[in-house]
Amino acid sequence: MPPVMLSGKLVVHLQETIRVRSLKLTFNGRVDTFVSQSAGGNSAKDEHREIVSHEWVFLAPQKPPVMWGPENRSFDFDLLFQGDNPETVVTALGKIRYQLQATLERTSFHGNLVATTDVPVKRGPMPGAPWALALMESIEAAGDWNQQLDYRVSVPTRSLKDSELFHTRFELEPRTKGLKLISVGVLIKEYARYYSTSGEPLHRFARVVARNENYISPLGTCSTAPRKSDECMDLVDATSVQIPMAIPKAYSGIQYDILTDVIEIRHRIKFLIKVRDSSMLPSIQCLFFLETPVITT
Repeated sequence: MPPVMLSGKLVVHLQETIRVRSLKLTFNGRVDTFVSQSAGGNSAKDEHREIVSHEWVFLAPQKPPVMWGPENRSFDFDLLFQGDNPETVVTALGKIRYQLQATLERTSFHGNLVATTDVPVKRGPMPGAPWALALMESIEAAGDWNQQLDYRVSVPTRSLKDSELFHTRFELEPRTKGLKLISVGVLIKEYARYYSTSGEPLHRFARVVARNENYISPLGTCSTAPRKSDECMDLVDATSVQIPMAIPKAYSGIQYDILTDVIEIRHRIKFLIKVRDSSMLPSIQCLFFLETPVITT
């Protein structure tokens, strides 16, 4: 990936006059893994290293200190950020984080003023790149269950954006009588893998980051409230059901897909169809999953 320019403005807002010795801004990126916190982990294989570090000095150390305020002062900054730096990721066992920290040094009897902010780094598809076009393709899965039910499941796009809502459509056509459609559902699983710098696999972890199961009433309406199978829809004719799914907020609820030398994040979407045929007791249900990779962008 080509480098990009990181640029911004540091604003110092002073409501009173103060003595100032120096002012600087630092940009730091770090990789930290904590695989040793997993069962039987070896702390020697944890990774702690600096990716990038840069400092801007807007006011060199002054002796005697200078007087500032009350006023607003602004300082422009920019940095060429290399395209091979890894993206931000924040998991329980590993983090890649970038931060800006401004430090206004005061005289010895006063505390320094310090402000810190995270700078999320995320890659997007280059316009016209083949894999960028692939992200625009829809997801479709079709087949049959026990020669009793034909199904087709579709999602408008393979690229799922954090904090957005998307819809999944289930198209179902019975081949036999006596089928009950109990529920349909969608879930997204996140898979994290951790490696040593030599490429040795150290730990892997999977979690469900989003799930929505809707029960189908006799009239075909959807609700998340559970229903007994006898209170669900008789699947007599071809039926189409559409349910929503909200993608969690990035970093706190879901990570972006990434591949670095020590952390890999991938996602898969799973579709659930739960039915009961006439030969089953009311307490017995059949459910089956369909699974396919997706990309969080």
